[in-house]
Formats: sequence, C-alpha cells, structure tokens
Amino acid sequence: MSSYKTNSQYIPEMRSASEAYHALRAIKTHGAIAYKTKIAQAALNQGVAQNEDEAVKIADQEYAHVCRIKNGYRLNEEANKELKADKAKETKGACNSDPLFA
Repeated sequence: MSSYKTNSQYIPEMRSASEAYHALRAIKTHGAIAYKTKIAQAALNQGVAQNEDEAVKIADQEYAHVCRIKNGYRLNEEANKELKADKAKETKGACNSDPLFA
C-alpha cells in the first residue's frame, strides 16, 4: 500500500480513471471475449449481479461503455457541464456545498 496521501474528495475520480485504464488494457491484451467473461465473473463475485444472465448484461454494458471512452465519446463530461450550467442559471452562481461533488 502506498504511503502517498490523497485528498479523499478525489478518490472516486481516481478509481474511475483506474477502472477505465484496466478495462482498456485488458481488452487490448486479452480480447473482448476474455474481457467480457472476466467482467461477468467479477460481477457475480462482487455481488453486483445476482445471476448469470444479469452478469452477462453487466459485462455487455461495461464493454460498450469502455468502447465509447476508447472512441472518444465524452458523454458524462458533456452532461456534467450542462448540469452545472443549468444549476448556475437556477441558483445564480451559488456553489454546491458538498465537497465531494463541488
């Protein structure tokens, strides 16, 4: 375990970047079929999926999400910018007081 100290508000973003990195590397190294198989197994192991059908659906969704990232789509970034703009219009520039989402 690293002794590097991080500001806890950035941990979700770091995990997300790490997940994307590992997904892209796994697909590039092992191929889509092996990746989807292991994602389905991980979904079952971690209790995200309750059965094999659900695990396969989750694996398909994860693969599609990673492919969009790989292809340069930035859906979440655009949505976040629009939500911030909408909120700024509603609150006339008031800041979100929750430091996790600030």
